[in-house]
Amino acid sequence: MFEYQSVICELTGMDVANISMYDAATALGEAARMSKRVSRKDVFIIPKNISWEKKSVLANYAKNAGIKVEEIPYDREGRADISALEKYGNGEVAGIYLENPNFFGIIEDRIDEINEMKEKTGAMVVMGVDPLLLSMVKPPSEYGADIVIGDGWMGNPMNFGGSRLGIFSCRKEHIRQMPGRIIGATVDKNGKRAFCMTLQTREQHIRRGKATSNICSNEALCAIAFVSYVAIMGRDGLRSVAIKNMENAKYVASKLSSIGFETPFSRNFFNEFVAIPPVDAEALNEKLLKNGIHGAFMLGQHFPELRNGLLYGVTEMHTKETIDRMVEMTREAINDV
Repeated sequence: MFEYQSVICELTGMDVANISMYDAATALGEAARMSKRVSRKDVFIIPKNISWEKKSVLANYAKNAGIKVEEIPYDREGRADISALEKYGNGEVAGIYLENPNFFGIIEDRIDEINEMKEKTGAMVVMGVDPLLLSMVKPPSEYGADIVIGDGWMGNPMNFGGSRLGIFSCRKEHIRQMPGRIIGATVDKNGKRAFCMTLQTREQHIRRGKATSNICSNEALCAIAFVSYVAIMGRDGLRSVAIKNMENAKYVASKLSSIGFETPFSRNFFNEFVAIPPVDAEALNEKLLKNGIHGAFMLGQHFPELRNGLLYGVTEMHTKETIDRMVEMTREAINDV
């Protein structure tokens, strides 16, 4: 677990990490509460375009902690509209949450603006990340992040999105406000290297109701699989997988465009992207399902302004042959709708 913490710190550029949360959604809830403890402010800001599950979990964490969650819109390019933060004065906001990539798959590339926003509002910056993408972009520590969270899935079996773990790391000065367990390195009485749980006075088995969090058990087993995968792949291996993800997503987007799809957010995206079919999305997915293909996620149920939008996710597990078959089946389904 000490090695897992070390890997997370290397990827994120943060000083410390715990040995895991349940998932990114619970990590976000904990980050909001931690932001309030550190800043002593009550407002926590999130972009409109994050997953509804995260919003729901965050609302539960915030409700009895006296935290007011507010949203900012996304811009025409699918990125969080940072200019919307100008209405907040210095000292009003506890924390601001941003994702890279965001729910639409867009890579947030406005590093200077994030730093300026942090200076103007005095808020803590919480970044949600895909650990795979961190192998090919600057770590969040270099653009002002105070807390970094995310879902860790590498090394774990595919099972419709699980199993996974929640990543949580932060700057050293905030370590005593960080939730979860921390493994420290020391030496035993014989001078041999040893490991132990450290800074336990933050935790509920000692502080009870005054603990930083009520988390006790965690996803350590998934974390062991995660760090094993990272150790085997190395930074170059992770980068090659990340590039494959991006290349596959670009290939799918290009093929879909050739059969009439529109991509409303054309900026750099990682392995997910939004596409709008030339026919009704629900009818299209129904046709595909009859042919044994689960269609892309329909965004309209959570983003009414994207009523006919579909969210495609592509990874290194998708071969060119599989992609071409999906596109051909989609073309046939469009003609039948």
